[in-house]
Amino acid sequence: MELEAVELIMAVEEEFMIEIPDSIAERIVSVGELSTVVETEMSRLNRVQDGAAVFRRIADIAAIFAREDRAGVRPETRLIEDLGLK
Repeated sequence: MELEAVELIMAVEEEFMIEIPDSIAERIVSVGELSTVVETEMSRLNRVQDGAAVFRRIADIAAIFAREDRAGVRPETRLIEDLGLK
């Protein structure tokens, strides 16, 4: 996984106060997958949140990292190919 994508995942972990196992983080390709992983980890910690709110916050963070317009970040948006995270 590229360094900027790893940094994005670390920022998301910090935002939601969770830890995503490296074995899972290495397979995350899209913003939607990252959102699903965050929801799963939060659920595992009995900290359930609205999935749409989780996605919106992750999309905000991803847009900042990629210097992109937030409106262009969708669940299918790929971290490396679409956002250009290196």
